[in-house]
Amino acid sequence: MPTRRVIVNVSDFRVDTADGNSKLTPILAVHFEPQSLQQLNFLALDPSDSMKNFNHRMAFKKTTGFARLEPYTADDSFASSL
Repeated sequence: MPTRRVIVNVSDFRVDTADGNSKLTPILAVHFEPQSLQQLNFLALDPSDSMKNFNHRMAFKKTTGFARLEPYTADDSFASSL
């Protein structure tokens, strides 16, 4: 049976300003569907811009970088089209 979806959550160690310690922090969550992936020209796309093709959570600013977010879980539901 083909894969219907893949959920990817990306985390990075970030300093928690409340206690000054580094903690693993989710910064990107993506729900990939095969039909959307098949339409991409990987040789010419910009990775950040390509997120527009998928349900995703990402908060990035040039001045502060990635912000913490809630990761996706297997229980999350997704619209079949964007």
